[in-house]
Amino acid sequence: MTTSNDRPGTGLLIIQNRAFKREQLRGNPAALFAWEDTLEYRRTGLSHTRNAKECYGEMNAVAFVTKKLAGDAPYCFFTDEDARSGSTALDSLEQAFERLRHHLVRGGIVYFPGIAIGTAANLLNTAPMLWGAVERMRLDLFRSFKTHSQIDTKVA
Repeated sequence: MTTSNDRPGTGLLIIQNRAFKREQLRGNPAALFAWEDTLEYRRTGLSHTRNAKECYGEMNAVAFVTKKLAGDAPYCFFTDEDARSGSTALDSLEQAFERLRHHLVRGGIVYFPGIAIGTAANLLNTAPMLWGAVERMRLDLFRSFKTHSQIDTKVA
């Protein structure tokens, strides 16, 4: 376990390397949980990833839209065009990070996935400018607030 206590903010970021469970979200209603989703599923609620199935519809789950559609076809992925100011993708990501920041400033707890937001959607390769924006926002949070890492060492 790693803890950094020299951050100025009052909230706590917990990095969790295992998937979130619905029971965990419901058992911690005052905490927020960050997870990746597609623009399509955010609108419909039909996500099929493990975190999406567990997080969708929960009031304390904060969806980060990192892909247009489910699938591997080129049109499913965001591109650098989606990193421009005013784009649906960038606006959605900025709003999600702002919700987390506001919660942390008020002393709240935020659970973050162990892999960086955008990794599952391959943003680094499909939309490097959008990936850069996400990383800047993530690093700003991590530098501003205390962090704690929950490393799951159990073998399933």
